[in-house]
Amino acid sequence: MPAPAEDRRYATLVAAFSAMGYGALLVAAFGILSLLTDRDVIDDPDAGPLVGPVMTVAAILFVLLVLVRVGRATPLARQRPRLWLSLGVGLGAYLVFALVGALAFSIGTGAVLGFLGFAFSQLISPFAVAAGVAAIVVTLLFSLILASRGGGSERPEWPWEHNEQ
Repeated sequence: MPAPAEDRRYATLVAAFSAMGYGALLVAAFGILSLLTDRDVIDDPDAGPLVGPVMTVAAILFVLLVLVRVGRATPLARQRPRLWLSLGVGLGAYLVFALVGALAFSIGTGAVLGFLGFAFSQLISPFAVAAGVAAIVVTLLFSLILASRGGGSERPEWPWEHNEQ
């Protein structure tokens, strides 16, 4: 049974805000990690100025698409917190962040063999790990929000909205 249209709209809206929150969390985490480790997000000077933003946007889009897909597939009344989904999305965001960055790096530099070196350097960087951990947190919060709405809670109403008939 597909989710009702109102449930799908709500899940899509929460997914969009969750993805925006994920993007903000990434920027904050990258800034803090950069200060703590005294290291740039992209250490390679050959990478150029666009590799980092491309990596970040790819991870955000990955999280957004998964959240929209999962949120719209299940009616709100049957939504439950999903730890395994959160772990899977975190792993996926971690891999997308590193591999899309490696692809952008190899396209930007024209070095096909640079793909492997850049991918490996990103897979062991704290920034890729932060992208994965942030995705786990955001996905878990997303599933908790949808599950709480499915428990019969309705939107708050102002006193003049009550139908007293």
